[in-house]
Amino acid sequence: MSVVLIAELNRAGPPDALEREAKIASHIINCLVQFRGRHSALAERAYNAAITDFQQGSGGYSPEVLRQITRATINVRRQIDGALQRVHERGEGTANSGC
Repeated sequence: MSVVLIAELNRAGPPDALEREAKIASHIINCLVQFRGRHSALAERAYNAAITDFQQGSGGYSPEVLRQITRATINVRRQIDGALQRVHERGEGTANSGC
């Protein structure tokens, strides 16, 4: 977890516990999306049919499955961020820390 995120949450005052947890979850999910994006690019190159006969990774899945997981993770992040934005717009929570 980012030290900056923790500092922002502490400086913002006492936010609602659920909102704080949602911000932390959004930050963690963002890290997962970044990792999976890099992993997906590596997998595409590693399992390119023109280069190798392997069509799946050590986990037994193709690069397409990794892309689907990444898209699903992005959708979850958008849902959390959207909920945080709605709370902020209603004035019910603290400002979004830019996780």
